[in-house]
Amino acid sequence: MKNRDFFYGSKEICEYVRENYKKMNYLVRNEDLPAYRKVEHGTWRALRSDLDDWLISQRDKHSVRKLSPTQLPQ
Repeated sequence: MKNRDFFYGSKEICEYVRENYKKMNYLVRNEDLPAYRKVEHGTWRALRSDLDDWLISQRDKHSVRKLSPTQLPQ
């Protein structure tokens, strides 16, 4: 994969976030994947910085162990 700040197409976007490209519509609608189309049935586009933020939010959302403030290391 090329090292760049912009992704073009569902396969390229999903390869970066390690998801199945066939789930692109689901990811955008239900998992808030930050991708867009310029026209209704156009090619998906996304910024690397937005995808990085999304990956962090997914990690936090699905984290197995959540710490309360009293459990945080001092």
